[in-house]
Amino acid sequence: MDTKVYDDFEPFCKWQTESTYDILKVYLQGFQKEQIKIEMNSKDEIIICGERPSDVSPDRIKRFHKEIRVSPKEYDTKEIDANFDAGCLSIVMPKKVRSNIIFADQLVCLKHLYRRPEIGKSSPAVKALLAISLGMVVGVVLAYKYSHYSSVASNND
Repeated sequence: MDTKVYDDFEPFCKWQTESTYDILKVYLQGFQKEQIKIEMNSKDEIIICGERPSDVSPDRIKRFHKEIRVSPKEYDTKEIDANFDAGCLSIVMPKKVRSNIIFADQLVCLKHLYRRPEIGKSSPAVKALLAISLGMVVGVVLAYKYSHYSSVASNND
């Protein structure tokens, strides 16, 4: 009777983040490429599993099963690639390029907000506001001069 004993383990994983892609490194010392299976399921998960004979006993099998959720909004799932070299499985996940339409709209709004208004093409409300402001300034200056003139004249009497 041939009974196998399975030793399940969780492989050490490390994320490497770049601007245009992320890499998941899964360390699988002692495994051969043929002993590892990688697939993408319909739930947008990368499934990595593998098994190999144990170093301890021929009746023991060392195995693992790992699922990684991949966001199709963030990654180009059709371009995900894997490479196994020297006991390290590298899964490269290219990020989707996001066109920032909102930013472009904001830029156009800012351009119009900070443009210099041309004299003579101001709205009537702006012209009225300028006229009122100018009148107030002239009034304050005249009031100051009149009060200063009247105080000097009263001191001379």
